[in-house]
Amino acid sequence: MLKVSTSVEKLVLSSEVTLSALTSGQLNLTAYARSILPAIKEETKKAVKLGSIVTALSRLSRTVTHVAPLVPRVVLLDVAVRLGLCELVYNRTEENLIRLRNIYHNQKLRTDDVLAMSVGTDEVTVFATNAAILHIRRYFGSEKPKVHLDGLGSLTVRFSNDYIKTPNVIFALVRSLAVRRINIVEIISAYTELTFILQEADLTRALEVVTNDFRDTSSARS
Repeated sequence: MLKVSTSVEKLVLSSEVTLSALTSGQLNLTAYARSILPAIKEETKKAVKLGSIVTALSRLSRTVTHVAPLVPRVVLLDVAVRLGLCELVYNRTEENLIRLRNIYHNQKLRTDDVLAMSVGTDEVTVFATNAAILHIRRYFGSEKPKVHLDGLGSLTVRFSNDYIKTPNVIFALVRSLAVRRINIVEIISAYTELTFILQEADLTRALEVVTNDFRDTSSARS
């Protein structure tokens, strides 16, 4: 049978809000225990008492307060925005991999015409400017893309490579947009930067969000 403490920990860790409240000491243990009592009884198949859950929560709180914050403090070095982008998605085939290589080596396409190309297990994707997209589609001949999205823009954030050993840096960045219900169309990742592909209509708000959430406030305090 599943232990009460194990079941309680599972529920707490499944909710960012609950975990944050427990970590900061702001969670009302009795009230929360009462709210999850039916779920704990169902999962453990036991006649669980309210006090047992409160005890489990109290013990868990002493453990989680000694770990790093779920959402780390991240300071961005730079933020860049681009408008007028499109996304093309094709099946990953040998022919399309060759086409991507030819696009990459085409000197007629300026460096800033193609934002990125990604190769997945089953798909290949090209992110490029509106001006370049028709030229790029010629490489694929009569093959129609699986997806052709217009009206996109990119928000690129850059950060120190010191963060490579810090858990949840990408989570913190994604979370800042997600909690505002800003839709992330795609994510392009590099060693010290993350690019969010968004609808152009969301770019201004997204820029305000990351600027406010991840700016360096140390100089403002001094």
